[in-house]
Amino acid sequence: MEETLGKRISSNRKRMGLTQDRLAELLGVTAQAVSKWENDQSCPDIGTIPKLAEIFGITTDQLLGAVPAQPQETEAEKEEAKEEEAKEDDNAVLKINLSYGRKATLEAAVWLLLAGGIQLLCNYKGWERMGLWDTLWTTGLLTFGLFGIYPKFDLFRLCCGLAGGYFLLRPYGMLDDAMVKPVLLVTLGVLLVVKAFCRPRKEPVRIHRGGSSKSRCSYVTSDEGFSSNASFCERNHLVSLPRLSQGSASVSFGEQNLDLRGCGEIADGCHLDLDCSFGELNVQIPRTCRVVPRVDTSFADFSLKGEPSPDAAVTVYVDGSVSFGEITVSYI
Repeated sequence: MEETLGKRISSNRKRMGLTQDRLAELLGVTAQAVSKWENDQSCPDIGTIPKLAEIFGITTDQLLGAVPAQPQETEAEKEEAKEEEAKEDDNAVLKINLSYGRKATLEAAVWLLLAGGIQLLCNYKGWERMGLWDTLWTTGLLTFGLFGIYPKFDLFRLCCGLAGGYFLLRPYGMLDDAMVKPVLLVTLGVLLVVKAFCRPRKEPVRIHRGGSSKSRCSYVTSDEGFSSNASFCERNHLVSLPRLSQGSASVSFGEQNLDLRGCGEIADGCHLDLDCSFGELNVQIPRTCRVVPRVDTSFADFSLKGEPSPDAAVTVYVDGSVSFGEITVSYI
């Protein structure tokens, strides 16, 4: 039987745990309109399709059925895929798995190790060394640039890395100004040519209910909670749960925006665990809640914008940490 738009709307609504009345409220339409969509008696207008896709956490192509179904893998193909994955793991020089909510990230570790290593080397060799602050900002700029090359090439960040390397090595007499400037110009020219002819690679994103995800950007929901991770990407999520009692969000070298207004109910004493390193995390929360922040900051900023309603009876505890980034919680 052919899957219609109405059936896709119905299955995704049930997957997200929404009633027809709640979905209608989120879209600003009547429950009768949603019922007609799901029974294929009418279709949502063109402006409603993107809103439906955002609520369901899928693309508009997937909602409209434009994405072809993936063929089912046979057992032999699954075994072959496992063998190939094992070979790749054996050939890998370094495999690191970062779990959600970790304050220390790989990027921060590389930066601190590089800065500390240079200071120790200068002390050991008896070289005239730069001050600690100069070493920190130059190595920080270098690390920021180097991690901008993968997984998505960023010319601006690479230029930051080149500048950081230049200002780091110049005081030690390792660079000749007569050669550095033309070399930088040629390097930037080559990079611009490469960027002009290279197609941007789309990063796969896996969004599902329950379970776990190995992708760098993921959004997972359970009965009364969610877990979201954005690493080297930018993501927007409308959290649509019948009842929210806990949630966690992590950002590393990226940006993430979470809107909690899609929840039918936010439990009193709800806990949100937020972690941000070298990025930006924005959370929008209904004014019917009162936020109690308990966030540690390190060379970063945490801000609470707006005011709760005078009769706000729900308390939401925001725990977490932010390092070299920004977390913003806004009353909407």
